Amino acid sequence: MLACGPFTSNSELSYEALKDLMAIVAKDKPHCLILTGPFVSQTNEDVASGDLRYRDPESGQLKFMDYDGLFT
Repeated sequence: MLACGPFTSNSELSYEALKDLMAIVAKDKPHCLILTGPFVSQTNEDVASGDLRYRDPESGQLKFMDYDGLFT
């Protein structure tokens, strides 16, 4: 399976697209998964402004996501 980024929308850093992809990977269980970037669009409004928080879909709070949390 091959997927190309970006895995965020231009207006947020929640990585919902990546989470959706991981649900498909968990269901289909491909032998190999290749992810290519960019993982974040260079035109993302939050990146351009320097605000690297995301809105937690469950609590609604703004949080910072570290790489360990993202890839877990």
